[in-house]
Amino acid sequence: DRDNDGVPDTYDNCPTGVMGWVSSTLNDWDSDGCEDNAEDEDRDNDGILDIHDFCPSGALGWVSTTLSDWDSDGCQDISEDPDDDNDGYPDWDDSCTRSPITPGYDWTANFDSDADGCEDSTEDRDLDNDGIESDYDGCEDEPTSTWVSTSDNDFDRDGCADSTDTDDDDDGITDEQDGCPMSGITTTDFDRDGCDDATEDWDDDGDGVVDSSDQCPLGLSNWDSSSGSDIDGDGCMDSLEDDHVDGRLLYILRSNALVSIMASTMLVLLMAGMVMNTRARRSGIHLKDQTWDVERTMEPPLEYEQPPVEDTHKQVRDLTDFGYSPEVAEAIVNHEQRARRDF
Repeated sequence: DRDNDGVPDTYDNCPTGVMGWVSSTLNDWDSDGCEDNAEDEDRDNDGILDIHDFCPSGALGWVSTTLSDWDSDGCQDISEDPDDDNDGYPDWDDSCTRSPITPGYDWTANFDSDADGCEDSTEDRDLDNDGIESDYDGCEDEPTSTWVSTSDNDFDRDGCADSTDTDDDDDGITDEQDGCPMSGITTTDFDRDGCDDATEDWDDDGDGVVDSSDQCPLGLSNWDSSSGSDIDGDGCMDSLEDDHVDGRLLYILRSNALVSIMASTMLVLLMAGMVMNTRARRSGIHLKDQTWDVERTMEPPLEYEQPPVEDTHKQVRDLTDFGYSPEVAEAIVNHEQRARRDF
């Protein structure tokens, strides 16, 4: 022990060092025979010089590497370093405890919007910490929110709370227009009502006629079947889909006011002609070459013959086929019958 410091030369890193001192944990932390203040530049012998060592008198018996000391600060990660990557976030509150260490990199000048210890642009895959990765998250406007996505509050798991999500099932149809706002996977949706045709929608074209009764189940979409547009209620629009001529004629008569008036006028004239003809036959008066038939008037009056009774049910059906409702058709026939009885 040439320097008489109590450390045999075979273990003394400074065998001819400072004289007049004896090695102890107070002045030679790593017991290497070098007086800490005067001779030893690495007191704990971890490979990090004291001027760069945040734990200069730290744990002994280890050497700093990226495995044991991620940020190379001289503090052993497992036992001494509360912030392994030195990003300012303690390990227990850091989602990225080993962020990349770049010399001169200033965390305070960069972004960690959700304060999770992960640098937004290089490490953080979930910028608002809601459990939905940023690549699939449609709502990351509040990175410090404590809200976490679940199937109960985020039906389509798009990172947007259902209470604020305008399309809860993410089918492309807003909830206001969606007949099935929380449906499953939509395979086909012919009428774009947000309901899957095969499993949810019983009226695929949205015309008000269920598919089981619809002769055109995938016809024109989003129109309402009514007496004005679908006379026979078969789910086929009369003017564009229904090949039934009578139905199309009725549609034209009901939808065109001028045609309806003309048809009504012709019917009234026809009825008036029938009444006048009946009167003429009953009175025995006929016009022939604009003169009275004298011979007929000179003949003794014939016994009045009751005109044959016409089938009123057939007349009602005919008028109904022409476009009148059954009630109106029946009223017209009854009026004609009364007129005949009066004369």
